[in-house]
Amino acid sequence: KSVFRHLAQFQRVSVSEVTPMENQEADTPGTERDGGTAKPSKGRARCQEKNRKAQARFRERQKEKEKEQKQRLLDLESSVQALARERAELAQERAMLHQRTQLLEIQLQRTAQAQAQAQAPGALPLLQQQQLQIQQVQAATAVDPPVDPIT
Repeated sequence: KSVFRHLAQFQRVSVSEVTPMENQEADTPGTERDGGTAKPSKGRARCQEKNRKAQARFRERQKEKEKEQKQRLLDLESSVQALARERAELAQERAMLHQRTQLLEIQLQRTAQAQAQAQAPGALPLLQQQQLQIQQVQAATAVDPPVDPIT
């Protein structure tokens, strides 16, 4: 009460006009001080209802957000699996192409060597060499012609 007297001196109000806040709170219905027996005021009830609705909307938004995040997680997981399969297929294709490239390089080297040998001085052209090889193989595998008894 000394605070109220001090306040009354500055505002030039009598002490009897100043009522402590404690007394005003006790007069307000629906507060804990009066035991909660009175109904809450219309403004307070409206505020509480507004808060309940706002909280319900918030919870609903949170549930929806969580649902969307779970769906996004499932989508991303399936994308990761698809990309992993594609990566494995590409790695397999790369290995096959690498092997094919090596074989072609070997063939190219052999062809280049054969051409170089064929173009050496005193060497027969490549086509003639191949024809000679074919004739030699045919001669080795040919059957001797039948002998004519009259001669």
